[in-house]
Amino acid sequence: MGHGHRPGPAGSVCACSALATSDRMRVALIDREKFPRDKSCGGLVLSGAVSELRELGLGAVFDGRPLIADIQAAFPGSRFAFLEKIVDSNNAAACYIVERMVFDHHLFRSAKERGARDYTGYKFTGAEFDDSAGLWTLELQPGRGAVVEIRCRVLVGADGAGSQVRRLAGHRLNGEGHTVVALRAYAQAEGQPEETLRIDWLESLLAGFGWVFPLANGKVNIGVGTTRREFKRTGASLESHLDEYVRYLSSQGVAIRNLGDIKAYPLPLASQTPPLVPKRQMALVGDAASMIDPSTGEGIPHGICAGRVLGRTISGWVNLGGGDPQAGLERYAKAYAGQFGKVAKGSQSLRELLEFPKYFG
Repeated sequence: MGHGHRPGPAGSVCACSALATSDRMRVALIDREKFPRDKSCGGLVLSGAVSELRELGLGAVFDGRPLIADIQAAFPGSRFAFLEKIVDSNNAAACYIVERMVFDHHLFRSAKERGARDYTGYKFTGAEFDDSAGLWTLELQPGRGAVVEIRCRVLVGADGAGSQVRRLAGHRLNGEGHTVVALRAYAQAEGQPEETLRIDWLESLLAGFGWVFPLANGKVNIGVGTTRREFKRTGASLESHLDEYVRYLSSQGVAIRNLGDIKAYPLPLASQTPPLVPKRQMALVGDAASMIDPSTGEGIPHGICAGRVLGRTISGWVNLGGGDPQAGLERYAKAYAGQFGKVAKGSQSLRELLEFPKYFG
């Protein structure tokens, strides 16, 4: 049996991937919240992740949405002109913006339709591993009633920035310098080209930035983010940063109206990652594993790619008749490091440079 705890995109894709490659898989999806639920996020799904989802038969969520064709970026002065080359090298062609309430629900519902068991509304309260049996025993507390126990061979922690599974394995959450605090809202925008996403590096937010991502009919996902350390140092609220960003956009000819659905959320950066296989027959994926690009804040593509590999790895072990899944889980960790490790290090170096703008003067 496989198991996923708190199914965001990474967890749900992991479940879909496992169920697609083995009819012997049993997957439980656990989340204390019911779907649909929201998360503060830009909702950017890059082309690689779009392809991964389409290959898994999960691409219907993009139907009818505008295809993003271009990136528009602004930088605080000529000393940061090098950022333009970085943006150009990460062309956004063939990517989409999807509201997280819609996106996460689509993936979760798809996992259920493929056979995953629904334990939403249950709070994960603890787990113990039996070495002799090779089984995890999980305790789940429903909203009402007695504690429920379920057993599984592999425990997948896809439980977000505050991951209980990560802490259960003895690994702390990211520190202040390795966590972004982001504030996202939805609004109507005039003057912003549709099918173009916008990123603005502002002096007041370095090493963070503001973003305007188009949805449809003039609706946009707008937000700001900066490191928790910088947020505490300045003492300015995220709301004040968002207000400042809206004023800046107005000076650039972009009018933002009807701000709503404002939500904050921590984003653990890949500059401080735990082991992806922190204990026996346990794996971390998505925000629980700090799979967020340190300078751009992108996390969905990393989580989707990792979730697909992890699901395929677990189902491969099941198809071989069981035994010890540990070697397969270690291959998952190695594959992820090979695909994203160098990129994360380079992105972290860029973010560190942006934290000290005086050196560009």
